[in-house]
Amino acid sequence: MKMTYSFILLFVGQFLFSQIDSTLFPKNQIKLSPIRVLGPDRGIEFNYERQIRSNFTTQLTARYITDIFKDTPQRSYNKLTGVAIYLEPKYYYQINNQSRTFLSLSFGYVHCTFENIDDFLNVHADTINELEYFFKDTVNINRQLFDLNFNYGIQKYYKNIVFEFSVGLGLRYRDVKLENKLYEDSEMYRHRHEFFLATHRDGSFFVPNIPFRLKIGYMF
Repeated sequence: MKMTYSFILLFVGQFLFSQIDSTLFPKNQIKLSPIRVLGPDRGIEFNYERQIRSNFTTQLTARYITDIFKDTPQRSYNKLTGVAIYLEPKYYYQINNQSRTFLSLSFGYVHCTFENIDDFLNVHADTINELEYFFKDTVNINRQLFDLNFNYGIQKYYKNIVFEFSVGLGLRYRDVKLENKLYEDSEMYRHRHEFFLATHRDGSFFVPNIPFRLKIGYMF
């Protein structure tokens, strides 16, 4: 029991009272997120991080949501456009001249619209006639997301170049509306095999969120 208490006190002491020389690292970072060109909210993302105190920083993230790869016709996410903004205070608690480990809390808002071609059910059709019961429709998806995540991450440095990796766990609130449907009371068919179905499932609901981030940038 004494050993357990000693370990807890050692960890809390390191977490709360570890300090660094504020001149060890430049106070500003600008970063890009290369993996953000993929996924349902893909686009071009910029990050700016500013040191507030010796081991506290604040990061502001802005993303222009767009489909960068438009060379081939696709069934989903046509005319994708939108914005995302995140605020992320960070606390660094393990620091040396080549890396820093941090905990953070991120707050995010995402709004995007896109055109989607999917299978729908005509609830008024004769169920014996499958051709009338199932039909394809092109609808506009209007999606808003609100995120709250707890994150663990590490930054590695090579001269003034910074590499950042983080993973988190949190909650996401989705508010998704299907617009311009052929029949207002038609329902989207739920394909069990579609991984991204929840990204355009209509309704308002909470879902778990596990963000994974990789950033590359420059310190100055």
